[in-house]
Amino acid sequence: MRRALSALVVLSFLGAVAFAETLEKAPVNPDTAALYAAERGWSFALQSREMKDIVSVFTDDVSALPPDQAIITGKEAVGAFYKKLLADKAFALNRQPSRVELSGNLAYTLGTYYREHTDEQGKVVSQHGKYVLVWKKQPDETWKVAVDIWNADSQSETPVKK
Repeated sequence: MRRALSALVVLSFLGAVAFAETLEKAPVNPDTAALYAAERGWSFALQSREMKDIVSVFTDDVSALPPDQAIITGKEAVGAFYKKLLADKAFALNRQPSRVELSGNLAYTLGTYYREHTDEQGKVVSQHGKYVLVWKKQPDETWKVAVDIWNADSQSETPVKK
């Protein structure tokens, strides 16, 4: 029995190694790679607070669907929304994509986020949530965000302890 169990453990390990090597050698879809790169680029832009880089990811007719607010439409209006968020010195946003799905010239990324901001009482709070970005492939082969939607996991926000 002990020998059979040892053999099963070794075979499971070898199977996992072989599976990992297969995934590592699998061809990467260039559009999937471009979407992950665009997500990273936008995260860097948000962290650097460079408005021209932040809005560069949006289509001209982008729609943002922030929680508990009306839809914001157009690159200029969505840019103004993000500029207001960035006026908060405590604002920080980290998005972590977990899925990319492609269908022709449209795609979406789905993931989670962690955000810090100043609440109405002047306290710095954190929030976890989820998001979906709908991307549209442009004539120059780049991907731009056509729809940005997100919401918190719960209504409660946690004070940030520093």
